[in-house]
Amino acid sequence: MGIAVCLLLLAPTASMAQETKEKTGKLPITTSSLEAKRLFIEGRDAMELLQFTKAIDRLDEAIRIDPKFAQAHLYLSVSKTGMKYFDPEELEHAVKYAPMASPGERDLIHFANAYIERDNQKMEKYLDKLSKSYDTDERVHSWIGMYYYDKADYTRALRHFNRARFMNSNHHFAVRMIGYANMGMAYAGRRVGSPETDTEIVYEEMDQLGEAKKAFKDYIDMRPDNAAPYDAYGEYLGRRGKFSAAIRYYEKALKINPEFTTSYKGLADNYLFRGDFLRARENYKKYFNKSFNTPDQFQALLLEASVELQEDNTTAAMKVMDQYIDLAEKKNLPRYKIYGLAHKGYILSETGNPREGLRYYRQAKKMVNQEDLDESYRTFLDKQTNIWEFYGLVSNGNMEEAEVARQRSLADISEKTNVDQWKLYQASCGIMEIKKGNYREARKHLQDSWENMPMVWYYMGLSWEKSGNKNRASHWYEKVANHYVNSLEMGAVRNKALAGLKKNK
Repeated sequence: MGIAVCLLLLAPTASMAQETKEKTGKLPITTSSLEAKRLFIEGRDAMELLQFTKAIDRLDEAIRIDPKFAQAHLYLSVSKTGMKYFDPEELEHAVKYAPMASPGERDLIHFANAYIERDNQKMEKYLDKLSKSYDTDERVHSWIGMYYYDKADYTRALRHFNRARFMNSNHHFAVRMIGYANMGMAYAGRRVGSPETDTEIVYEEMDQLGEAKKAFKDYIDMRPDNAAPYDAYGEYLGRRGKFSAAIRYYEKALKINPEFTTSYKGLADNYLFRGDFLRARENYKKYFNKSFNTPDQFQALLLEASVELQEDNTTAAMKVMDQYIDLAEKKNLPRYKIYGLAHKGYILSETGNPREGLRYYRQAKKMVNQEDLDESYRTFLDKQTNIWEFYGLVSNGNMEEAEVARQRSLADISEKTNVDQWKLYQASCGIMEIKKGNYREARKHLQDSWENMPMVWYYMGLSWEKSGNKNRASHWYEKVANHYVNSLEMGAVRNKALAGLKKNK
């Protein structure tokens, strides 16, 4: 029983609204109101179908009835960001009321809080407890699967998504993610070779695309009247380079639900890689204008900036980033202002003006101590800006200062506490070694960075090109050229990779 039940023994609905592990094997839902519980379940189900407007409405209503409903605050924090992050204000409410919830709910909320801090040790601690206590709960396995999916550990992600589907064959969210995890595994591939022996490090494409296609088709069969399955299948087709077919599925998703705004992003991605920059830009603007949540709006601006970069218009890309910073200012989101400056630094560093790029990185670093930030997040950003400055110094070719910055960054972080910062550090070390002419050492660092990021692939190619191996360079440049997922990082390196391919023919 949750603590809330003990505190509310006089409320006749409390014990009825509380599920128990002993009865159901599921994560409890602790609330003092059956009506709040009903609304929560409706909101949770809508969120899993990516119907975020409906989810927010139901979860808001559940919280209006029971303001101390911790799990509802948690799900609302996810819904408000379009399942991309946790809304800090709602997560704060979830943490505040967690002591009134069941132990399992508390573990899930503490996991979310650790996610904000990107503390892998804490996240895995709470997920391990949840897995042991609620092994038959499909949603617990989906939460764990999403953690591993976010880390690009697709093998373990699939293990949990398949377990979720086994526990509940109608759990369509797990079916969706089985498709995405298989697709991620197919394109990440299997590591072959070793930088120590200077044999080629490649990622052989694994035979997972058939499994991905089957899962997405099953998803459509399960929810034929919902936009989400058609959007997912559109993404699968786009990743295969079937842009026209993908566009048709995104249009079908929008016909079913014109508010399914991620399909505008899908349309824009496919027009972009089809070479129609005008329609790509138009649809990213629609994605921005029609998005109900702030993270999607910021993402839309990053993707629009990528279009400008792929048209070799750095000035226009920087103007889009001015809009990004202005939006952060308008919405009083200092962390986005800091990231906006860093994005400017990255754009300039990768497009031939690293001196000015370093200036923006240092502005971002200075702002960390000036803005009103939660202290734990300030600590995170302090470490992040140290790595950005390290990368900026490397890009400038200032190796003495860069080495000092590298040592400072290394002292700040470890792979166990924040995997993203560790991988950014490794990527920056790889670029540093390329600048120093140590190409084999560069590949060791790049291998320890992200396995699925175009920027890393580009620098892998560059290390081989500078080693005099055109074939291996072309392998990595082709991975960038054939990676049909837009991002600011893609915008900064795609044209360079295409030029590398042409040069190494």
